[in-house]
Amino acid sequence: MGKTNVKRQEARAARLQGLPKSERLVKSARIKKREGRILDAAEKHALKMSSEYGEILRLWEILRTSVDSGKKEDQSDAVSTSVKEQKLNRYEYKYPTVDKLMKIIEPKFDSYIKTPRVSRVIQSMIKYASVKQLENIIRLVSTDFAAYATDAYGHFVVIALLRHAPHSLFDKMLTFTISAVPTLISHRFGIEVVHSAYSSSLCTAANRHLLVLAVFKDNVALMKHWKGYPVLEDVLNQEVEQRKRLLPKLFDLCEKLVSQKGAVDYPFVQRLAAAFVASGTKHEVMELCETMRPHLASLCTTREGARLVSLTFVLTEPKKRRELLRMFCDNLGVLAVNKYSAPVVARLFDVVYDVQLLCKYVVNDLVLHITQVINSPFGHQILLHLLTPHEERKKKFLLYNWFQHNLYSMENTRWNRHTWLTHEYKEEEIELCSKSALQTHLAVLPIIVKRFIEVVSDPETMSKLNKHYVGLVAREVLHVQEAVEEFKSVLQLSKKDIKLLSSLGPSKRSRESGDESAILEAEDTTTQRTPKDRKLKVARTSKPTVKSHVTEAEDEGDVRVREKKGSKKASPAGVPTGKPSKKSKKVPGKK
Repeated sequence: MGKTNVKRQEARAARLQGLPKSERLVKSARIKKREGRILDAAEKHALKMSSEYGEILRLWEILRTSVDSGKKEDQSDAVSTSVKEQKLNRYEYKYPTVDKLMKIIEPKFDSYIKTPRVSRVIQSMIKYASVKQLENIIRLVSTDFAAYATDAYGHFVVIALLRHAPHSLFDKMLTFTISAVPTLISHRFGIEVVHSAYSSSLCTAANRHLLVLAVFKDNVALMKHWKGYPVLEDVLNQEVEQRKRLLPKLFDLCEKLVSQKGAVDYPFVQRLAAAFVASGTKHEVMELCETMRPHLASLCTTREGARLVSLTFVLTEPKKRRELLRMFCDNLGVLAVNKYSAPVVARLFDVVYDVQLLCKYVVNDLVLHITQVINSPFGHQILLHLLTPHEERKKKFLLYNWFQHNLYSMENTRWNRHTWLTHEYKEEEIELCSKSALQTHLAVLPIIVKRFIEVVSDPETMSKLNKHYVGLVAREVLHVQEAVEEFKSVLQLSKKDIKLLSSLGPSKRSRESGDESAILEAEDTTTQRTPKDRKLKVARTSKPTVKSHVTEAEDEGDVRVREKKGSKKASPAGVPTGKPSKKSKKVPGKK
């Protein structure tokens, strides 16, 4: 018996030796498993790869690494098809592999989507799939959307669908998401799905309103009858009868998202918190502001977070503002030039009436980074805010989002007012600052203007500055110097300073005649128009009068004469053909 067993083992070993390594390991693993013996690591891996799971991984590798062999064969077809069609069909050669994977995964989709490796495979399938294949995957996900969206690995598949789905399919995914928001908002992974939908470039403003309003778990048909629907902020302001029910829910949700879930960095959470701080009850608002305080410096660089930071800061007790100012000071160079945080920095000049504190944490650092502030399309507006005490001039320079921060102006009587609700849900108006913001502006402006003049008087530094922004600031300094007596007594500009600032501002001719080129240059700097757009703008605004032709002829005639000295037939472009008029005889360069 012993010899027979030895011969059997030797024969088996000989047969296995003749097989390829992968097959040999698989057979060896199956034999050991049948006999109840222990498998080594290589045999375990080989056994796993021989299963359906291994086939999925092999097809996944093909899907990721395959390239289009016939990409350059027919270029004429590529030219005839539109860019949109080319974009949709750029992975057409991968569609068969996606179909093969779909046949394997679809029967066990519910279990496969919740595994780490196959969840990653499905995400790759979504990236390379056709519209029809995406519809099939969405159909499978929609069978239990909330369960998949809150799963540790399944929510990645839902996020991939929101990211890669075309517009028509994105709307379908958004419908599933909005209906599941009450479940998703209280779950760690579901919050990421809501964030992905809210932050998508395909998500419209109306859909964002619906996503935010869906947190209340109310019937959509019922919510449509609310005043201000679908904007959450308008609903809280106009639906007085619903406040007692909606505000406690919103407060509990905000506290949970900020303190427990750590979701304060998500824009939709910032919007929920801002809505409650603006319309909530006194004690709950103060409690939420206390919870938000450690996060304010990082939040003010986002669109939704900037207004929340501005409002939270003014509602914070003056004794506790020093800590917040210290947090802002650590990164003020970045905050002062950011699109969303620049108005927050400007608001600090309105509400911090302790000049010594303001200089220590804001003004000194702002003066230190004055060149960056001037060159920034958003930073230079901080200086313009300080130099424009009247709302009329603010509207000429400041961007639209700046007026959401309730900035100070002589016409704005509510710049230091806030209305919240008492515990009985009655409106109560409070005063945020006891001193006028104008006094603070007048206290810090001499330091900033003095540094501005030092910078622009240095030719080397001036060559690196944006001349349009420098001109705007210089013009406003001169304007308040002449028009507002308080500013004149504080700034105390010398004749040399006034002469320097006058040379930096727009020319007298541009101011008096409204020169189109100067206007277009200012518009191009803020809106970044192309030269083609500039030509179209000139064509729309210019009027073909005789005077304009003569002016153009004078300018171009000078250039022609300088280029061709002694040329008797130098006819300037722009002068009408035919017999010249009396005005045209006065063109410089004509002999």
